[in-house]
Amino acid sequence: MNLVLFGPPGAGKGTQAQRVCARYRLKHLSTGDAIRSAIREETKIGRLVAELVEHGELVPDDMVTGIVEEFVARNRSQTDSFLFDGYPRTLPQIEQLDSLLEAHRLTPAVVVSLEVPDDDLVRRVTGRRICSECRRVFNIHALDRQAIASCEICHGSPPLIQRKDDTVETLSERLRIYHAQTEPVLHQYEMAGKLATIDGTGDPDEVFERLCGILSEQY
Repeated sequence: MNLVLFGPPGAGKGTQAQRVCARYRLKHLSTGDAIRSAIREETKIGRLVAELVEHGELVPDDMVTGIVEEFVARNRSQTDSFLFDGYPRTLPQIEQLDSLLEAHRLTPAVVVSLEVPDDDLVRRVTGRRICSECRRVFNIHALDRQAIASCEICHGSPPLIQRKDDTVETLSERLRIYHAQTEPVLHQYEMAGKLATIDGTGDPDEVFERLCGILSEQY
């Protein structure tokens, strides 16, 4: 199985990706992590990308795909199942992914999008708090005041903190970029009859079961 998973900032895509990979034994490919790894390891494409990033330029589609292909090729002998996270992000990358899968004799990817209203995302992200010691994540909108006053695991001593980017302003900009970049890609998949959408609201366990339901229909 191969899966392309979409979801806006705060939708819980990272959590769901980890759980799906564990259940279905997929190799998680985060485009951002793959790019940073290529730069760090100074691969041929990584050196080119590093130069572009250093000058504040966008990384071209073919270079992004090249890094994704490096990752697939490096792991292909161990698995034939991948979860693509953050790729494709442009219309040309859709075709490039199809060609990449075909070249490595991998099955076509299932495409799933977690749908969460922007208002819910704002509530989730701005309400997020993290224990400064054990790093457990809480949400002030989901727990009572006494429970969130301090971390129950750490017996109430360390304070809960809010990440600097968990603000309405930062999230609004991230959502603007996500919608601008992703909606054309989702529309293209939808027009091709390849897009499955699921309700990403509610308990993470419920969302996971909905996601597994879609995957069960495909495989």
